[in-house]
Amino acid sequence: MNRTTIALALTTVLLAACAAPTPQDTKLAQAKPECDREYQTGSMIAKKDCTPPMSAEERQRLQNELAAKIRPNASNPAGGGK
Repeated sequence: MNRTTIALALTTVLLAACAAPTPQDTKLAQAKPECDREYQTGSMIAKKDCTPPMSAEERQRLQNELAAKIRPNASNPAGGGK
């Protein structure tokens, strides 16, 4: 009787431990890095560039920053300077 009780208790504990994923596993799955493949000019070998995922606010800030750098201003007109 003693061995049977221990065996049943051990089986129950093992099955309960395997039943649900841990919160850490779900966080790791959501935090996968974003990877891009870039080809150097004249090379057939791709370079893999991985970055951590960005939030929507951070992505928008970087887009605005890049647009401000590219945007023509009064000293650099877009139509050329004749």
